[in-house]
Amino acid sequence: YIDSLLCKENTATQGGGIYATGFEGNLKKITVKNNSVTSKGGGLYFEDSSTNIQRALIFGNASDEKGGGIYLTNSNIGVVNATIHSNSAPAYMGAGIYSYDACLLAVVNSIVCNQVAFSTEGEENSMVVAFSDFPDGEESILTLGNCELDYLNSNISEDPLFVDPDSYNYNLTEESPCIDTGTQYFVFGGVGYAEIDPDDIAGSSPDMGFYEYGIVHSDDNSLAPIIKPLLSQNYPNPFNPTTTMSFSIPKESKIELSVYNIKGQKVKTLTNNQYSKGNHSVIWNGLDDNNKQVSSGIYFYKMYVNGMSCSIKKCILVK
Repeated sequence: YIDSLLCKENTATQGGGIYATGFEGNLKKITVKNNSVTSKGGGLYFEDSSTNIQRALIFGNASDEKGGGIYLTNSNIGVVNATIHSNSAPAYMGAGIYSYDACLLAVVNSIVCNQVAFSTEGEENSMVVAFSDFPDGEESILTLGNCELDYLNSNISEDPLFVDPDSYNYNLTEESPCIDTGTQYFVFGGVGYAEIDPDDIAGSSPDMGFYEYGIVHSDDNSLAPIIKPLLSQNYPNPFNPTTTMSFSIPKESKIELSVYNIKGQKVKTLTNNQYSKGNHSVIWNGLDDNNKQVSSGIYFYKMYVNGMSCSIKKCILVK
């Protein structure tokens, strides 16, 4: 698959950011912005393709004909954890997405603030929308011809409450209805579209949209703010003899990070100090509080912020 891709400020006839025909593969963590075309697919163009797009930020793209953000034809496309905003196309031509002829389009865990249109003159065109926010509701999806739309009850139609959409800051504010309202797994018609890595989930469930509330994200020109304390998975894991445990905090706090065995007994206090806001890490060398080597096996490390339990992760020591 293609990972961590930025496509910006290109011009073309079709597919300003990405033009793909006969493509079979996955795209992950892509930003497609401010591209323009004279025909179809201001941001992305897919033809005769099968791909799953996981975490996409698609904004500011323009098409003179169809599909300001995405255009697809004769393709099977999954759009998972995408934020689609401020794209443009002529009226009724899918400023956000235009799907044409013999397509299966799945939109999951996404925030789509532009119109979606799908039409066909031949084989059936299908679309499923689940665990997504369409602020203008199902009415913002136009169907023309032999098309089938499954708009599931897990969707919402609310203002996503971005931090500052006028400045293209699509992080979620604390009050956003899109926090913890996505799904970790989604299967439709026997095809799996969403399988979110637990390390990419900050709360009880994935968020809708590109940005996960509380996790630091970076792109070419910004660093998302740390909004709540976050304990990351240790690396390496399994480990021998040492491993690094990282955490992020939004403001100065007293942090205790301790290791427990499977019986719940504390074996090591890694740190119990005051930390400034930002990203920090500590190293565990497999020793307990008496500087004795612990046995191999499963351990848990737990973070307390200002005396309150915040998060817990599992690690494995091997010999």
